[in-house]
Amino acid sequence: MELSMLLLVMVTPLPLLVKATSMKMDFLSSGAVRTDPLMFSQIGECLSDHVHRFYGAVSLRTMRPDVSYQDLRSASGNTGNVEENKSLYWNPAIYKVNNQNSEKTFKIVDVWFASAYYIFSTGQTKAFPNGLKMKAGDEDNLSRVRAVCDGASPCERDDDGGCEGYGPSNQTQHGFLPLSACAELEINIKFPTCWDGINLESKDGGKHVVYSEECDGELHNECFDFDCPASHPVKFPEVHLYVRVRNYEGGAHVFSDGSDIFHSDYFSGWDEKELQYVLDNCENDRDAAHPDAFCSDFLTFRGKPKQEGVQVDDFDIRSDLEKIQPDPIDIKSTISPENVSDIPELLRGACTGTLIAASNTTTIPGVLTSECCAEKKVGNTVYQLLRTGDTASYNCLDNCIYQDKENPGQQFCFMAGDLTSECMKQQ
Repeated sequence: MELSMLLLVMVTPLPLLVKATSMKMDFLSSGAVRTDPLMFSQIGECLSDHVHRFYGAVSLRTMRPDVSYQDLRSASGNTGNVEENKSLYWNPAIYKVNNQNSEKTFKIVDVWFASAYYIFSTGQTKAFPNGLKMKAGDEDNLSRVRAVCDGASPCERDDDGGCEGYGPSNQTQHGFLPLSACAELEINIKFPTCWDGINLESKDGGKHVVYSEECDGELHNECFDFDCPASHPVKFPEVHLYVRVRNYEGGAHVFSDGSDIFHSDYFSGWDEKELQYVLDNCENDRDAAHPDAFCSDFLTFRGKPKQEGVQVDDFDIRSDLEKIQPDPIDIKSTISPENVSDIPELLRGACTGTLIAASNTTTIPGVLTSECCAEKKVGNTVYQLLRTGDTASYNCLDNCIYQDKENPGQQFCFMAGDLTSECMKQQ
């Protein structure tokens, strides 16, 4: 009988290789107005502190302060080129300051086009929950805000103080908006990637989304593959937003909040399940924001289709986007009558100025219309009427949409149940 000597070896699985993926979407601006859907839960239905420029889903409701996730999903228009992406992106408008040392005026700067890149590890990333809102700012540099001046040349403006930095924003010292002219000014910012798994927006000063602990704004341009902290364990795709200004004149410029600091906001209008399918299945071995990667086998590109591995010229992107734009919204007739350009002072102050009331009389096909209560008590909670809208997908009894009177922000409709209901105040 032969005896064999065997060595017991513990076998451990090899680490999975990260399959990094990038997908790019482009947008024109839908308009500029002094509203901010991210602030609705804090200040209610009124104008915001400063003017924002919007991109994405378009309807009479999408630039209003109380726009809902359902409004985004039901929007018939979109300034972007991906059918499935009905999200909303917005950031403070850029102003050129004319004659800053004498008869000063502020002229809004047009955005040529914007792009959103989603960067993620295939099969290891969770989709944004329906209706998530979040913000990226540059206070701690984690958002890695950059301003790139392509084709720089000396400022040649002849207005009074035009080629000087704008004093009140410390533009020269802060140095974000360039003093030199640029054939193209490209501003980009990165959003947080880690979610607490509970809240759709920040509450009571707490953060519902954060950056990964390893993310360092000085060392890393991409942080999508870093682990999330235990407090915010859910990993999102990393959204990089690029905003481009053609023929930037240089000199005195300022953001609409009076600063030289850029920030941006996001309201997810994706169907969570549809986006999750893309995140689980699309892979193109791109570990950064690549302009030639689109996940076009998983997304519907409006207008001209995309070809993977082929970068599209910026002028062609702009031209293609122009062909698929919805009819513009008459902002001054439906949201706010304010002039936002060629003004003597920046428009500032939350809940100042005129917000035009949304029409509550529009009948939506297939939606039950009833007389709504101005205030309604359900159980022990009092709700205030916000508006009417399409609530069919929620199986609600009517098309009346409310918010909690004591804790405004989220929007509710009511289906049959066992809670007592009392109409406390008729319209």
